Amino acid sequence: MKAKLLKTLLLYTLTVLLIASCSKTKTNSLKVKFTNKTGYKLKSLKIGEQRIGNLELNQTSDFIFYQSMTLDGSMPVLLAEAKINGQKTNQTVSDCATMWEIIYEGTYYLDIILIQDNNTSKLRLDKQ
Repeated sequence: MKAKLLKTLLLYTLTVLLIASCSKTKTNSLKVKFTNKTGYKLKSLKIGEQRIGNLELNQTSDFIFYQSMTLDGSMPVLLAEAKINGQKTNQTVSDCATMWEIIYEGTYYLDIILIQDNNTSKLRLDKQ
């Protein structure tokens, strides 16, 4: 009886270890810090699906964790939106996807910059 219980316990332990090793989550494997280089305070900042909130000029966010991120060559493709002086601005994403790749891990430091052209303002994310 003791041998059967020990065998069952060992089998249970091995099963739990196997499941845990196979279900590696990448939740905290990709982390990004953003620095506001727009020249303005960003309100209600959202990048990708992560709400960051307000980010003062030259302020850097804490690490924001993503499950994945798309790169177009070396440029990050994360939709960024915020309010600047009460006006909503966002990021345009290139529709050329020939160099796109999805990454799942790494540490990135990105600058948020403001591109102003023909009375429009767009955010852009650049690697530091």
